[in-house]
Amino acid sequence: MATPPEYQRMRGSGRRRAQFYSLVSVRNSVWLAPDHLLSVDDVFVNERYKRFFFRDVEAILIRRTWKSLLRGSAFGLLVLLASALLILAQRIPPSPRQTSMVVWGGIIGTLGSILLIFEVLAAILLGSSCRFYVRTAVQTEELVAFSRWRNARLAVEVLRPRILASQEEAARVVPGSAPSSGSPGEVVASPGPEAEPV
Repeated sequence: MATPPEYQRMRGSGRRRAQFYSLVSVRNSVWLAPDHLLSVDDVFVNERYKRFFFRDVEAILIRRTWKSLLRGSAFGLLVLLASALLILAQRIPPSPRQTSMVVWGGIIGTLGSILLIFEVLAAILLGSSCRFYVRTAVQTEELVAFSRWRNARLAVEVLRPRILASQEEAARVVPGSAPSSGSPGEVVASPGPEAEPV
């Protein structure tokens, strides 16, 4: 009986919508085995597994996104709105209206400030947001577990030598078995829609 492979969880986790119109989010984690990568999508009690054998990987693609900047901007606008409410409340005479403006300004300002602080800390500690794809001959799969630039780069550092070693071994066993659409284990990064080799 074959011994099941030992898995090591890779750094990073992320969520995505189960479908475009769905309110249910899917939690994605990635696990490392000696010869493949295992992507696990978790929805409540259901799990979906996808394996990417290193010998089949043609490329890893990373593309920066504006998601973290847009979120930070939205939270910053909440803080500005709260500041505007509090400034307006100081300029009107004491009344129930002034009290409600102060209360709502405090609530919105506190909420916006907390969210903005978390987003700024995430950007500092984990880097900007990005999309991470693994491409094989039959599919291109996004791994949202690596949705932050720092986690994505760490994943590339771990995966690249394994992919190269696995494909070199496969090429020795079966000559000409390495992917024909570029060098084995090609890694591409991009600040935007166009990908550039690194």
